[in-house]
Amino acid sequence: MEGCSICNDATLTNFSRALRNQNQTIQTLNAYFQVQENAVAKRHVLCQLRQEPGEDVDLFVLRLRKQARHRGYGQVELEFVMRDQLLKKISSLELQAKLYEEPNIQLAVVIDEAIEWETAWHQASSIAKGEEDIVT
Repeated sequence: MEGCSICNDATLTNFSRALRNQNQTIQTLNAYFQVQENAVAKRHVLCQLRQEPGEDVDLFVLRLRKQARHRGYGQVELEFVMRDQLLKKISSLELQAKLYEEPNIQLAVVIDEAIEWETAWHQASSIAKGEEDIVT
């Protein structure tokens, strides 16, 4: 019986050592083959985003957030980056000018004012279109 116990202990020790080596090998291979993110390229993509013609501000903000979320920004820096990109890339020059009038404007204020402006613009366009239909 003692021979079996020694045999089993040796087998378990070898198995444990082999398993540890296998886990180390897998970790090493995973680290080697892991796709390396290029932070510069991803930030460049973020900076290239623009509000598409006809795209609502909400959808543009959503696209900005998706692109900016995993770029290594802290929460405060993320807010500034989002605000700056929204201010620079929003499609309406009139809205940009209005938003730039307020120094140190916060992201939430930019979003709220952009949505209000967009809603007012859509309503005014709808009214004007309705009047054109009546006149013609």
